[in-house]
Amino acid sequence: GAMAATGAVAALSASEHVPLGVRLLLVTYMIWSSAEYLFHRYAMHAPYNSRFDRFFKAYNRLHMAHHGETNDDMTMREGFNPHGIYFSYKTTVISILVSSMLLTATSEVLNIDVSLLGVVAWSALVSVVYGLFWNRFHADSHEVHIKDYKDGLPALEALKFEGQDFVDWLMANHVGHHDVRGVGNFNIVLPGADHVFGTYYEREKCHK
Repeated sequence: GAMAATGAVAALSASEHVPLGVRLLLVTYMIWSSAEYLFHRYAMHAPYNSRFDRFFKAYNRLHMAHHGETNDDMTMREGFNPHGIYFSYKTTVISILVSSMLLTATSEVLNIDVSLLGVVAWSALVSVVYGLFWNRFHADSHEVHIKDYKDGLPALEALKFEGQDFVDWLMANHVGHHDVRGVGNFNIVLPGADHVFGTYYEREKCHK
């Protein structure tokens, strides 16, 4: 199912019969879902002193500390580091640069006619929207509400989507990531790659 869906999305992205905007949106989602998965799995959960751990040491140490500071009910222990909850401005800028590079390369391969300026502007928009949603969603998932956090995009009240089925599913998916001690459910905001790579755990099966 997941592989068939991925193949269909890839085929649509490569087809010149599909509107340019739709192709760009599909390619963007595939890139971002894959990047979210790969970075979370191989950088943030890299084995101690491995090559990826040494290269992404700051992110890995911060994220592993975040897991250690998370209680079983997903609340945070007293004195937790808020940088483990929120994306910083630095991370958003890096996201813009990486997205621009990957989208430029993919657009060349798939013959998607978008200018470099257009790719950078689109990457900036996606990175900001992603960061805004992440900082609201991830904070809510751990019941953290820091109104004066200054090192990243704000956790806007307008983005609090409680009671919506998709957001509830995302919440359960992230709880599952903590339940299985970081060996699955690496997608947080953009699901897809976990299903392709076989690391998705349903919430009720996380304690087996």
